[in-house]
Amino acid sequence: MCGIAGKIGYSTLSTVNKSGLAQMTSFLHERGPDNEDFFIEENVGLGHTRLSIIDLTETGNQPMKYLDVVLVFNGEIYNYQTLRNELISLGAIFKSQSDTEVIILGFRQWGIENLLSKLDGMFAFALLDKRADQFFLVRDPFGKKPLYYFLDSSELLFASDIRSIWAIAKSKLTLNHDALDYYLSEITCPQPYTIWKNVYQVMPGHFYSISTKQPELRKHQYFQLSSDLSYADISESEALDLTDKLLTEAILKRTIADVDVGCFLSGGIDSGLVSSILATNSSKKIKTFTVGFDVDAYNEIPQAHVVSDRYQTDHEDIVLQPIPIGEVVELIEYYGEPFADSSAIPTYMISKAIGRHIKVALSGDGGDEGFGGYPQYVLAHKAYQFGVKYKSEIAQNIVTPFDKLISRFVPKIDNYGSLRAYNKWSGAQRLSRDIGFSDYERTQLLQTNSDFTTSYLTEIWNAESEAHDPVNRLMRASFKTRLINDYLVKVDRASMKNSLEVRSPFLDKQLINFAINLPTKLLFNNGQSKYLLKKLAEKYIAPDIAKRPKMGFGIPLAIWLRNEYEELINAYLRSETFRSRAFFDVQQVDRILEEHKSNQRDHGNKIWSLLCFEIWCRKYLD
Repeated sequence: MCGIAGKIGYSTLSTVNKSGLAQMTSFLHERGPDNEDFFIEENVGLGHTRLSIIDLTETGNQPMKYLDVVLVFNGEIYNYQTLRNELISLGAIFKSQSDTEVIILGFRQWGIENLLSKLDGMFAFALLDKRADQFFLVRDPFGKKPLYYFLDSSELLFASDIRSIWAIAKSKLTLNHDALDYYLSEITCPQPYTIWKNVYQVMPGHFYSISTKQPELRKHQYFQLSSDLSYADISESEALDLTDKLLTEAILKRTIADVDVGCFLSGGIDSGLVSSILATNSSKKIKTFTVGFDVDAYNEIPQAHVVSDRYQTDHEDIVLQPIPIGEVVELIEYYGEPFADSSAIPTYMISKAIGRHIKVALSGDGGDEGFGGYPQYVLAHKAYQFGVKYKSEIAQNIVTPFDKLISRFVPKIDNYGSLRAYNKWSGAQRLSRDIGFSDYERTQLLQTNSDFTTSYLTEIWNAESEAHDPVNRLMRASFKTRLINDYLVKVDRASMKNSLEVRSPFLDKQLINFAINLPTKLLFNNGQSKYLLKKLAEKYIAPDIAKRPKMGFGIPLAIWLRNEYEELINAYLRSETFRSRAFFDVQQVDRILEEHKSNQRDHGNKIWSLLCFEIWCRKYLD
């Protein structure tokens, strides 16, 4: 894993030099602590910082050049050995053992589109084709690795870290109020947009091409989730066998490295399956790491021990206390954009502990998205089944009152009234996670109102109109919202701050294209979330795994904000600096703070989002 950055100058006012590139790569040293180098020729400059994982020798260093092609690459290509052998059979001569060189020689042999159709991995890279005066920015199918860019008439800037662009172009940047609206609703910024106007991320599954002579950017999509009806009649046993096979293959291919590989191990199913399957197929003890708290509701250590004890892993428990205020601020600043998922803290802490021992770890990210792990998915499934069973308004008018009467004597989580109401929700309502400020609350809080959140979520929902059913549509759309905007951002920044590469077997192209096309009635059998993975976990983890309640990977935020982190509130949200910004109605902020402090309501997520935004403002806006 590495950090990449660079610049193309399109005018005499935008020169390319080593000092400017070094300023950009100064934000990438944690991503790549093992080597730094640059390429400069005419109006193009590339910078690279390296975390050595494959081919630890100098021959794997970047920028890497071959004849008229120059590459800076962040990521791993899991099938690089297969592609290397194919290229050798076609006459290619390699100078290194790295996967980086496979991209360069593959580009020369096959061209950009055919190359990308063959790559299996996580990556973001920039490639200069001097022969054609063409430059490419490329991002992997699911957006595991970040790639930001800024483009105007005088220059193109790109980097793995948005701070690298901010450092060079800050005088040209203004706050994106649409992104702020989304952030307050969803606690993250909405890709491909960012908190800055004119700074964007390359979209997952896309490559962008631009001439080195003219600043005209073209966008090309090379990957999208498949729509395959061949699994419509698959049996449960067949689906389980294929899930087992594809997941095992996905895990094993991600152990390719010239350094040790370990596992995140929570008390949940996803990381438990990854650890268990890896241990089953390993000839030596695997390394596993679990984070927990003194607060029982957030402590997964006992559940994680079921796996570590069964497979006798080389295991380490990390019991977290609130990390020091200064370290919290530093972590928030490291994200470079406002980011208020508080589980970034335990992710950072476990990455810090793991990073002392190994350079690569496997995680369970993507299991929920691919196999139906969220409560919203279950609700969508139940509502869809209700609509299928009672198709007409007349039928629904008849059965709903009876169900309401029954629910008075037999308490029900999802009654017919709620399911009927859900079926009338808009796409934006279905995609909203309801974890930040509601639409109404934002109109009260923000001095500058925006309806961007609704339009953004609606656009993504509408783009999935050919999904198999409304539940499948929700799952597909989640890859473009919560996954890329929150969960992958959280893990990438928290791990790379500790020079740790995290690989996600569940976000494997073959596995996800299989899972996303399974019948939703099979994914949610008997109204259970993640039914297939639970059945698989009975084999690998424990027979009673399905009975465990789902635990979110978070911190006792509400408690900490009333105690250990109250100092943060006083320093940032009660300050004159915050109150003078005129972004928010401070009376609304004061009400939220007082209600939370007096324990009238839990406003933890809302306060944390305001805190993270103010910390970001002081570092990057002031």
